Amino acid sequence: MAADSTKGVLSVLVGNTPGVRGELVGKLSRRHPVAVVLSASIHAGTTGHYPVVQRLMTPDGPGTNLGVDVSSGTTGDPTVILRQDLIALRRARKDVHVLLTLPQEVDTLPFLLQLWRSRIGADNLEDHYDCAPVLAAVDPSPS
Repeated sequence: MAADSTKGVLSVLVGNTPGVRGELVGKLSRRHPVAVVLSASIHAGTTGHYPVVQRLMTPDGPGTNLGVDVSSGTTGDPTVILRQDLIALRRARKDVHVLLTLPQEVDTLPFLLQLWRSRIGADNLEDHYDCAPVLAAVDPSPS
């Protein structure tokens, strides 16, 4: 258990198009103006079997900057990378509410199970966050 009993809140947002995901983020950001949006994109790597994971975080204010270079991305297991980002963000801001936006290419349920799964010798998200609902938006006519 984390030393501080106050946990952050983790909401997960998914959608079948970037536009509908953006609308969902906008609506939730208006309801929770201090929430931090952590958006991820995952691209097949050119070497090896790990993909390139790019992250973009807003707002980029004091206590929220993780020093993420979104232009180069990071190669590795997306769940490990995002778990590390989420834990670092929680350590920087004790009362943080994170809106984690996942790309449409991610199979959401298995991805979240792997992200939340307890790891031996590593911090667990359960110690740092309470789960908020997973929100999905669907554009019936994707272009």
